[in-house]
Amino acid sequence: MFKKYFSELGLGKIPPGGQLPLGLEKNATVFTSGDQIGLYGNILVECSPRNIIYDPQAQKTVREGGFPYPMKGGFAGGEALDLPAGKYEYKVYVDDTLVAVFPFEVK
Repeated sequence: MFKKYFSELGLGKIPPGGQLPLGLEKNATVFTSGDQIGLYGNILVECSPRNIIYDPQAQKTVREGGFPYPMKGGFAGGEALDLPAGKYEYKVYVDDTLVAVFPFEVK
């Protein structure tokens, strides 16, 4: 399913004081307080990706989000990261289909 919708998709971070798009660090896996977490990529078929941040230790979803309208082409977005230290998974869905999982850590 990934290749049907995306030619590129990844987890990025924007350090404190950074701004999109120049401040985006692609393929991020470690975040600290004050960082922004975000998704970037290139959409091949118009869709509205949604995401959840999952805590595998607690076995629960700790945050849900997504894009409010269908998109196509290149994109990047970020949001404040206010999670306690730990290991998480950033899961990306199109409709109800899981298309990517990005493990990451907050220190």
